[in-house]
Amino acid sequence: MSKEMQAECILEAYKLLESSTPLRFDCGILCEESCCKGDENTGMWLLPGEAELIGNQEGFHVQTCQDNNGYPLLVCEGNCNRKYRPFACRIFPLFPYVAETETGGLEVFAVCDPRAVLYCPLTQYSMLHRKAPFDRPELGAIGEFLAPIYRKGLSWRFMSKVRRAGIALLGDEELKQYLLDTSKFLQETAELWKKLGQS
Repeated sequence: MSKEMQAECILEAYKLLESSTPLRFDCGILCEESCCKGDENTGMWLLPGEAELIGNQEGFHVQTCQDNNGYPLLVCEGNCNRKYRPFACRIFPLFPYVAETETGGLEVFAVCDPRAVLYCPLTQYSMLHRKAPFDRPELGAIGEFLAPIYRKGLSWRFMSKVRRAGIALLGDEELKQYLLDTSKFLQETAELWKKLGQS
């Protein structure tokens, strides 16, 4: 698939996430905007082709990353034009986890990103008060991180949009493989949390 089509998939995902946030107010006041503070080793993983799409914007910079399947990392300097935020910023603290079904298809779930547990109060609260929307034992340890249902919790609209944005990204083979690889990584991270007794 062409880079133009890949960019269209990413822009469609962005569009689906417009005007949608985890809570009805600025959740940054809960953590002093910890997700907007990075250093040379801390930032948001970029999708394949996203660095080229975002370009060189004031407020953050793109750098190489040893993790993230060889794709770059975006480091926020604390103040940016939200119009140019990458996908990872728009969906934080969730991730569109992709699971293979018994029939060989793919299903997308909005899950709390286990990497966010150390930084995001919403994820920490989620793990203390989670109630899985349905029992999906085949998801393994990541099932513990299914976006929770609880009163005054994460916006259902936001969770739904993260899931739909993930589905939009499946339209490109490289993006689909990225989501599958990252989902596998998150599964391994969730299993580690479970062994440590943190989930």
